[in-house]
Amino acid sequence: MDKEILEAMRQFAESYAIKSNTFFCSDLSVTAYVLEGLAQNKKDLGAPLCPCRYYDDNEEEVAASFGIALVYQWEKEKIVIVCYF
Repeated sequence: MDKEILEAMRQFAESYAIKSNTFFCSDLSVTAYVLEGLAQNKKDLGAPLCPCRYYDDNEEEVAASFGIALVYQWEKEKIVIVCYF
């Protein structure tokens, strides 16, 4: 794992949590999984595509900017998701 990208995703997630008044999961393995998934997708796809969702075509999702913001789309759709941080 690229430590620079992982650190950038940690900072991204912390900033998001502060702005949205949300918190990381108390189970650190969940937080680590999400951060590592965001970092891997940033490295592979060029964008931090949400690792907790299934996409038929990851590149299409990145191009549409649908799954990039951590929980933006779920919040927009009023869906409560528990796995995030």
